[in-house]
Amino acid sequence: MEAIAIEAAARRVELRIIEKSTGGRVAVRLHVHGPNGEYLRPKGHHRKVTTGWFQDYAAEFANGLNQYAYVDGHCTIDLPIGPVFVEITRGFKVRPFWRIVDIQQNTEALTFELEKVLRWREQGWVSSDNACSLSEPADSPFRGQAEGVNVVNLLACQLGETFSNVGDFEGRTTLEAKDFGGDGEFLVRVGTENRMQVLGHISLLGYEGRIINPLSTGGPEEAAIGDPLETTMAGWAERCRQQGGLVVMPHAESAGRARGRHRSWTSRCG
Repeated sequence: MEAIAIEAAARRVELRIIEKSTGGRVAVRLHVHGPNGEYLRPKGHHRKVTTGWFQDYAAEFANGLNQYAYVDGHCTIDLPIGPVFVEITRGFKVRPFWRIVDIQQNTEALTFELEKVLRWREQGWVSSDNACSLSEPADSPFRGQAEGVNVVNLLACQLGETFSNVGDFEGRTTLEAKDFGGDGEFLVRVGTENRMQVLGHISLLGYEGRIINPLSTGGPEEAAIGDPLETTMAGWAERCRQQGGLVVMPHAESAGRARGRHRSWTSRCG
């Protein structure tokens, strides 16, 4: 195997990402790499983005071998002299940005403009993630902004003997809503993903009051080994309806197909 000498990332550059129509700074998902494919991280982010469950809650994302950082429209990054590849995205309504930028010895700052091409929000539509898991309420609004998702439903769930986001459920608050100090554009609400071994998973969104248990039933891999079948999908759905929530069926499948998906699933959010 031949060794490749990689140019040192010694030139510190300020990046600024703005919306073309307003000139305002916007949160985005950012990827930068050098001529040999080396990932170039913004300051404050990992050289190697972690993808395992519960390992890290940094504002980052990995899709296969591609690594990304979420930034608020401004960051500092060390770059090598010469060509670097820049990718910037902000959901489906904004034109993706790809460009090769030539970094010079005197390069100090770069500004990139994003163009909004689908004006669904102006027509009264919102985009929503109805099955986000293994994230944190505090950083989910920021991730939603960077992905162009107006409503993030962060779902507490059970995976065998592992529980996620149960302590975040309180059945009352919609984060970033106007009633709670936000601007009402990018919201986060904690609900539950209730999981059954054979019939699949059901998303219970926006309901009030106490958390709807059991979160999983019917044994592995959804519930723990030996757990009985305590309820039905219809029972979960009716309780959610009575508590003022919305029911979504994200996927119905057998346990065999579920096992294959769980091995490959690293992040359901962002």
